[in-house]
Amino acid sequence: MMVADLIEEKRAGTFAQAQMTPAPPWLPMLGRLITASVFGLAVAAVASLVPMLVAGITIPPRWAALLPALLLGINVLAFTFLLAALALVSPMIGALQSLFTSLVLLLNGRHGGADLHSRAGQPGVLELPG
Repeated sequence: MMVADLIEEKRAGTFAQAQMTPAPPWLPMLGRLITASVFGLAVAAVASLVPMLVAGITIPPRWAALLPALLLGINVLAFTFLLAALALVSPMIGALQSLFTSLVLLLNGRHGGADLHSRAGQPGVLELPG
């Protein structure tokens, strides 16, 4: 969302006006990143909590999951900041964003790959397709 907003402001010419501020260039970008993050967290919270409440699902919090969750959040913010920086200098940011998103989906195992199946009383047996 942040990248799309930057592209739109760049096309409309309002991004150049925003850069005339006496603040360092990274400060408005950090503000945009924080704003996009808060909005994204709110959307994710609603998208997670509504189905949980409707279906009556509870997920017990675990302290051991806190550090990986924080590191994942930092990684997402860094990825967004990288795409925003590329949006400012590259005329092909739409194609690059699509490429990066496809790579993330491909490398996290969402498309094909190994499936975990429980068979014959053996939970978590790794079964390769084919």
